[in-house]
Amino acid sequence: MGRIPNSSSSSTPAPAPEVRRGAPTSASCGTAGPWGRGWSSSPRLELAAVWREDSGAYWCEARAAGDIATWSGSTTRSRSVLVRVHRVPIYNVSLETQPPGGRVVEGEKLVLVCLAAGGTGDVTFHWYKGTLGLSLEMRTQRSLAAAFEIPTVRERDADRYYCAADNGHGPSISELASVTVTIPVSRPVLTLGTPEAQAVAGTVLELRCEAHRGSPPILYRFYREDVTVGSSSAPSGGGASFNLSLTAEHSGNYTCEADNGLRPQRSEAVTLHVTVPASRPVLTLGTPGARAMLGDTLELRCEAHRGSPPILYRFYHEDVTVGSSSAPSGGGASFNLSLTAEHSGNYTCEADNGLGPRRSEAVTLHVTVPASHPVLTLGTPGAWAVAGTVLELRCEAPRGSPPILYRFYHEDVTLGSSSAPSGGGASFNLSLTLEHSGNYFCEADNGLGAQRSGAVPLHVTASCTERGEEQTPVSGAGRLPAGPSF
Repeated sequence: MGRIPNSSSSSTPAPAPEVRRGAPTSASCGTAGPWGRGWSSSPRLELAAVWREDSGAYWCEARAAGDIATWSGSTTRSRSVLVRVHRVPIYNVSLETQPPGGRVVEGEKLVLVCLAAGGTGDVTFHWYKGTLGLSLEMRTQRSLAAAFEIPTVRERDADRYYCAADNGHGPSISELASVTVTIPVSRPVLTLGTPEAQAVAGTVLELRCEAHRGSPPILYRFYREDVTVGSSSAPSGGGASFNLSLTAEHSGNYTCEADNGLRPQRSEAVTLHVTVPASRPVLTLGTPGARAMLGDTLELRCEAHRGSPPILYRFYHEDVTVGSSSAPSGGGASFNLSLTAEHSGNYTCEADNGLGPRRSEAVTLHVTVPASHPVLTLGTPGAWAVAGTVLELRCEAPRGSPPILYRFYHEDVTLGSSSAPSGGGASFNLSLTLEHSGNYFCEADNGLGAQRSGAVPLHVTASCTERGEEQTPVSGAGRLPAGPSF
């Protein structure tokens, strides 16, 4: 069987049958015939697929079977048949995305595959972005499928896409396919709701974590020294907060983490110092029973059991500042006081670390003053007295903490004693006889060591009755019975 391209033949071709491009077809001949070369004993020739370039005039030749081997005998040629091959229009075009569903992570690859269910010939594919049809690429190939690739997807690539395929019979357009670009979270920033990362125990602190980029929802986790303290979600994106009721133990390094299911990101660490207000301090005096002696050095110690350093301690005597001392590392502090009699009274201390001073309870101090050397005075001028009269001996220590016990002596023999419960001096009355002439002294004792006065001489003379003559009584001598007086 032969073919005459472009429908040219030595004989008029028969009417041309219509053949679809790419479809199988067959030609029949009553006897054997070649297709350009050789012969076949079958009167049928089949072409598995025909294309547009296969259009043209076809005929066949036949020879008698006995003449085939010797190529002798007559040959009979058929009339030409004109074959026209027509293209099949493109139909049912669709757009597929890889990854499926059109959800792609920023930075990854997106493939848009344009598919035609049918059609023949060279196909021209177009890809478009958005409903306005921004042209992305055009490509012609002999295939029912073609792919357009975006190697690195960006946030701006999120949109709706479609494609068109055309083989000369008009374009066939796909439905719109949505592409969603999921953005991994950026490194979040942690901020603490207090200036200079200072906070006070007992207050509520806001920890805020925010990733400036990232597709919602975003889950935020908050950490202290890599231990989770809480979490909070941002369903629509942006940041999230977590509130923390502060104690002293919350000081340390804090971080937060942002996670939207792709790649979690951790913030840089932020250091928090929780400042604890000073508790009410306790004042102690460095002497048992809150008693101290004049001239001693007394240690006043003030200590607040809780409070962030540094702590400044102030010491007060009857609400008047007597000194201060600092504890740079916390704990207590002391102040030394050289005692005088005027230091007796109520003492307090104050602890202050800048969050409000706290005052201690008052402690009373009694400064004990040893009795000074007393002075003995006799109730008679010129150290002369008359037997039979009553003489007042008065002893007084100018200084000394009460109570003071006074003892009276005549030539180192105790005559008696008298007490001064509130301080000051005390007296002792003596009914005089001639034997009372001599040296007198007194002793003051308040438990801190007895002190003696200087000796005072007394001359007792006989009365006028005893001498048988008149004598003037001693001035200052009374008629009181003997015994102590106050």
